[in-house]
Formats: sequence, C-alpha cells, structure tokens
Amino acid sequence: MPQGHLNIMEPGEHLLQHNRSLPILAGQTAIKRGSVIVEDTGSWRLATTAVADDAGTDQVPGAFPHWALQDQDQPDVLMSGVLTGMPCLPSVLLETDQIKVADGFAVGTFVQCGDDDGDPLIAGVIKTHVDDLTAIGIVMKTKTSRWSNDRLANTALGGAQRTGAAITAVQIRTFYIPNLSTAAPL
Repeated sequence: MPQGHLNIMEPGEHLLQHNRSLPILAGQTAIKRGSVIVEDTGSWRLATTAVADDAGTDQVPGAFPHWALQDQDQPDVLMSGVLTGMPCLPSVLLETDQIKVADGFAVGTFVQCGDDDGDPLIAGVIKTHVDDLTAIGIVMKTKTSRWSNDRLANTALGGAQRTGAAITAVQIRTFYIPNLSTAAPL
C-alpha cells in the first residue's frame, strides 16, 4: 500500500494531548497517513460519502472526523493493534495528499470528508464541499506538487536508490462546521 502524506504546519506542538488511538475496523485496508477517519463502534474506518452520516445533511451533522497519523500497515500499528488519529479540532494548518485529485481546491473554498464520488477504493479523502453538508476545513494553498521524503520510491523507475517521490498536496485550515450553507441568499 502506498504511504500517505500528512504535514502539520502549525501550531505543531501540544497536539499529542488530543490524539486518540483505536483499533481499525475489520475490513479496512487503505487507511493512510493523512486519511480522514471516523469512529465506528469503537474502531477507526475511512470516511466516505457511501455512509450518509459521514458528510451529514442539511438537517444532520456529519461524523466528527480525525486525521490518521499513521498508515495502517506501519509496523507499530500492526504490533499494537491500534492506529492514532488527531481530531480536526483544535484548528491546525495541515498539508495532505489524501485528496480527490479531480477537484480544483481553489484557495478559500471549503472542503468535506468523502471519497472519489462513490469509489470505495478511494475513501478517506478531502473533496470540495457540497452546500449544506459538514465542512471540515478551508483551502489555504491549492494543489501543488512537492517532494515527500516519506513516500516510497517507485522501483520501476530506478527509485530503489533514493527515498521519497513527488506528491500532489493541498494545505487546509481544519475546523468542523456541520450543515454549512454556502448558497447565495434568495
């Protein structure tokens, strides 16, 4: 499984007091560092629009999301049986590559948790916010290509000699606003 990217830009300190460690829900196979995860019966699972409660509605708040701080196949997660997540509150500036790649992510736009339009293989990502659903952040820096030292090199391209690879990431300021209406007033 490819590694995920999550970089906490600010505040950066004192976040450990907010972390939660829970087991991974049976059947979950693609939680990556930076994935959007939610608690489900005492375990973590990827947030997805396939579960209506994750993004909420105009009447019901969406699930309270966390950011996965580890890939689920990391040795410490496999050994301990738990994965650690950081809540989207308190607000932090973070950078992640766990995004719906087709979305534009213009600076100042809101984002929500979800998947790649119903594709359960691409779940736990952020995507452009849909009116009246729960927003979990605002874009501070649009999609950009950058180097990630954590990324495994592609050995097919001669990458075994180095560590890291290019990724596409966005920066967002996290928060939790249920039922956010961004429609123009009548």
